[in-house]
Amino acid sequence: MRKRAIKKINFKINLKFFIIGIFFFFLVILLIYPLKLFFASNLFIIKDIKTNVVLEPDIIKLIKGKSLFSIDLKEIYSKINSKHPEYKKIQILKQFPSTLSIDVTKRIPFAQIVGKYYYMIDKEAVVISDRNLKPSAGFIPIKVGEERLLLRRGLKIIDKRLQIALLLIDELNRLNRFFEKFPINFIDATSLSELYFAIGNTRVIIGGSDFDKKLRLFKRIVEEELNNDLSLVEYIDLRYENIYIRKQE
Repeated sequence: MRKRAIKKINFKINLKFFIIGIFFFFLVILLIYPLKLFFASNLFIIKDIKTNVVLEPDIIKLIKGKSLFSIDLKEIYSKINSKHPEYKKIQILKQFPSTLSIDVTKRIPFAQIVGKYYYMIDKEAVVISDRNLKPSAGFIPIKVGEERLLLRRGLKIIDKRLQIALLLIDELNRLNRFFEKFPINFIDATSLSELYFAIGNTRVIIGGSDFDKKLRLFKRIVEEELNNDLSLVEYIDLRYENIYIRKQE
């Protein structure tokens, strides 16, 4: 019986690949170790924080002394966002070799909503302040009939009445020079069909639409028919084709 020849070629090929694998393994180790030492060096330890806002001590503590390669940006973002949900945008960037940049876009105050307290809101109806017992000067208060309203910073208020009132403020701002002479005390948007704003003791009932047309009509009435004097006017109703002006008795 003939003996089978042993195929040594497979063994030689496997041995060859094994030696190559061992070579590359040690090569990777030799490359990784110095790179690890390089990345962990003091060169990349954060020494400077560039920011356009004041950071709380516990946030600074999370940053200082950390390497730009190992710092958790998501953790920093979450920490800032939890403390300031009213911020519109938070951008965190690494600037090599040793700087972390934190740029915050703040929401711009536009009006204030009134319940039991006063809350500043921006144009998108996002709450940007804690509750206040008194109104903030320069921003029109908006009433929506919710006296027990309790809000928090960062909350976006979904309420059609509030959205319409914000549109009205936009139109009022277009006639800013005129309304500087007649400051608005508040807007009452409890009922959109009866929406009005108050100037002193005078109510201007404007409804929930056609603000531009009605405000220009109101301006003309005040200047031409009332001689810029609202002191004796109880209300002006601009909702209908025929304008109603009721004077105090």
